[in-house]
Amino acid sequence: NYSDSTIEVMLDLCSFQNQHVTKACLSLVVRNMSQRVSLMSALKDVQILVFPEAVKVYHETQFVIKKLGSLHKQLNADKSEAYQEAGALLARITGYLVESLTNKREIVVKNQNIMLNLDVDKPVRNLLGLYLERDTSRRDRGELEADLPVNLPRRDL
Repeated sequence: NYSDSTIEVMLDLCSFQNQHVTKACLSLVVRNMSQRVSLMSALKDVQILVFPEAVKVYHETQFVIKKLGSLHKQLNADKSEAYQEAGALLARITGYLVESLTNKREIVVKNQNIMLNLDVDKPVRNLLGLYLERDTSRRDRGELEADLPVNLPRRDL
Protein backbone atom coordinates (compact mmCIF):
# COMPACT_ATOMS: atom_id res chain seq x y z
CA ASN A 1 0.00 0.00 0.00
CA TYR A 2 1.43 3.37 -1.07
CA SER A 3 0.19 5.29 1.94
CA ASP A 4 1.50 2.76 4.45
CA SER A 5 4.95 2.72 2.81
CA THR A 6 5.06 6.53 2.94
CA ILE A 7 4.35 6.43 6.66
CA GLU A 8 7.03 3.77 7.15
CA VAL A 9 9.61 5.94 5.36
CA MET A 10 8.63 8.99 7.42
CA LEU A 11 8.93 7.05 10.66
CA ASP A 12 12.32 5.65 9.57
CA LEU A 13 13.54 9.20 8.90
CA CYS A 14 12.62 10.08 12.49
CA SER A 15 15.26 7.65 13.71
CA PHE A 16 18.15 9.80 12.38
CA GLN A 17 18.11 11.96 15.53
CA ASN A 18 17.82 15.19 13.49
CA GLN A 19 15.28 17.51 15.10
CA HIS A 20 14.31 19.34 11.88
CA VAL A 21 13.89 16.12 9.88
CA THR A 22 11.93 14.48 12.72
CA LYS A 23 9.64 17.51 13.06
CA ALA A 24 8.98 17.64 9.30
CA CYS A 25 8.38 13.88 9.10
CA LEU A 26 5.96 13.83 12.02
CA SER A 27 4.14 16.82 10.58
CA LEU A 28 3.76 14.95 7.29
CA VAL A 29 2.58 11.78 9.05
CA VAL A 30 -0.03 13.72 11.04
CA ARG A 31 -1.24 15.51 7.90
CA ASN A 32 -1.40 12.20 6.03
CA MET A 33 -3.39 10.54 8.79
CA SER A 34 -5.82 13.47 9.21
CA GLN A 35 -6.47 13.56 5.47
CA ARG A 36 -7.13 9.83 5.52
CA VAL A 37 -9.66 10.21 8.34
CA SER A 38 -11.46 13.08 6.60
CA LEU A 39 -11.45 11.17 3.31
CA MET A 40 -12.92 8.08 4.96
CA SER A 41 -15.55 10.25 6.64
CA ALA A 42 -16.44 11.86 3.31
CA LEU A 43 -16.60 8.49 1.57
CA LYS A 44 -19.15 7.27 4.12
CA ASP A 45 -21.51 9.97 2.83
CA VAL A 46 -21.10 9.01 -0.83
CA GLN A 47 -24.09 7.34 -2.38
CA ILE A 48 -23.85 5.59 -5.70
CA LEU A 49 -27.24 5.68 -7.33
CA VAL A 50 -27.32 2.98 -9.97
CA PHE A 51 -30.96 2.87 -10.96
CA PRO A 52 -32.91 5.81 -12.42
CA GLU A 53 -35.62 5.24 -9.80
CA ALA A 54 -33.03 5.73 -7.03
CA VAL A 55 -31.94 9.01 -8.63
CA LYS A 56 -35.59 10.10 -8.74
CA VAL A 57 -36.03 9.28 -5.02
CA TYR A 58 -32.81 11.15 -4.23
CA HIS A 59 -33.90 14.32 -6.05
CA GLU A 60 -37.46 14.21 -4.75
CA THR A 61 -36.18 13.78 -1.19
CA GLN A 62 -33.89 16.78 -1.60
CA PHE A 63 -36.83 18.80 -2.92
CA VAL A 64 -39.07 17.72 -0.03
CA ILE A 65 -36.41 18.61 2.54
CA LYS A 66 -36.00 22.12 1.11
CA LYS A 67 -39.73 22.64 0.76
CA LEU A 68 -40.56 21.44 4.29
CA GLY A 69 -37.91 23.78 5.65
CA SER A 70 -39.45 26.73 3.83
CA LEU A 71 -42.98 25.77 4.92
CA HIS A 72 -42.11 25.70 8.63
CA LYS A 73 -42.76 29.44 9.17
CA GLN A 74 -46.06 29.24 7.30
CA LEU A 75 -47.10 26.26 9.41
CA ASN A 76 -46.31 28.21 12.57
CA ALA A 77 -48.55 30.98 11.21
CA ASP A 78 -51.34 28.39 10.67
CA LYS A 79 -51.72 28.96 6.93
CA SER A 80 -54.07 26.29 5.61
CA GLU A 81 -52.35 25.99 2.21
CA ALA A 82 -49.08 25.24 4.01
CA TYR A 83 -50.74 22.32 5.82
CA GLN A 84 -52.06 20.97 2.54
CA GLU A 85 -48.70 21.28 0.83
CA ALA A 86 -46.79 19.72 3.74
CA GLY A 87 -49.26 16.83 3.84
CA ALA A 88 -48.86 16.27 0.10
CA LEU A 89 -45.06 16.33 0.40
CA LEU A 90 -45.09 13.81 3.22
CA ALA A 91 -47.48 11.56 1.29
CA ARG A 92 -45.18 11.83 -1.72
CA ILE A 93 -42.12 10.50 0.08
CA THR A 94 -44.11 8.04 2.17
CA GLY A 95 -45.10 6.32 -1.07
CA TYR A 96 -41.48 5.32 -1.58
CA LEU A 97 -41.39 3.69 1.86
CA VAL A 98 -44.40 1.41 1.53
CA GLU A 99 -44.12 -2.10 0.16
CA SER A 100 -46.39 -2.86 -2.78
CA LEU A 101 -46.46 -4.94 -5.96
CA THR A 102 -44.32 -2.35 -7.73
CA ASN A 103 -42.25 -1.40 -4.68
CA LYS A 104 -40.51 -4.55 -3.42
CA ARG A 105 -38.97 -4.79 0.06
CA GLU A 106 -35.38 -4.39 -1.19
CA ILE A 107 -36.36 -1.20 -3.05
CA VAL A 108 -38.06 0.15 0.08
CA VAL A 109 -34.89 -0.51 2.11
CA LYS A 110 -32.77 1.29 -0.51
CA ASN A 111 -35.20 4.21 -0.51
CA GLN A 112 -34.99 4.35 3.30
CA ASN A 113 -31.20 4.48 3.11
CA ILE A 114 -31.28 7.28 0.54
CA MET A 115 -33.68 9.31 2.68
CA LEU A 116 -31.81 8.72 5.92
CA ASN A 117 -28.49 9.67 4.32
CA LEU A 118 -30.08 12.93 3.21
CA ASP A 119 -31.39 13.50 6.78
CA VAL A 120 -35.05 13.69 5.77
CA ASP A 121 -35.89 12.86 9.37
CA LYS A 122 -34.80 16.33 10.57
CA PRO A 123 -37.51 18.38 8.82
CA VAL A 124 -40.08 15.72 9.72
CA ARG A 125 -39.06 15.93 13.39
CA ASN A 126 -39.32 19.72 13.12
CA LEU A 127 -42.93 19.28 11.97
CA LEU A 128 -43.60 16.98 14.89
CA GLY A 129 -42.13 19.62 17.17
CA LEU A 130 -44.77 22.19 16.23
CA TYR A 131 -46.75 23.22 19.28
CA LEU A 132 -50.04 21.35 19.49
CA GLU A 133 -52.27 23.46 21.66
CA ARG A 134 -55.05 21.64 23.43
CA ASP A 135 -58.46 22.75 24.62
CA THR A 136 -58.46 21.99 28.35
CA SER A 137 -62.02 23.17 29.04
CA ARG A 138 -63.31 19.60 29.39
CA ARG A 139 -60.62 18.78 31.92
CA ASP A 140 -61.25 22.07 33.73
CA ARG A 141 -64.92 21.05 34.16
CA GLY A 142 -63.77 17.78 35.75
CA GLU A 143 -64.55 15.53 32.79
CA LEU A 144 -62.26 12.57 32.22
CA GLU A 145 -62.31 12.89 28.45
CA ALA A 146 -59.10 13.58 26.53
CA ASP A 147 -58.29 17.17 25.64
CA LEU A 148 -59.26 18.19 22.12
CA PRO A 149 -56.64 19.78 19.88
CA VAL A 150 -57.23 23.44 19.09
CA ASN A 151 -55.62 23.13 15.67
CA LEU A 152 -56.94 20.06 13.81
CA PRO A 153 -54.81 20.49 10.64
CA ARG A 154 -51.65 20.62 12.76
CA ARG A 155 -52.70 17.49 14.64
CA ASP A 156 -53.48 15.68 11.38
CA LEU A 157 -50.15 16.67 9.90
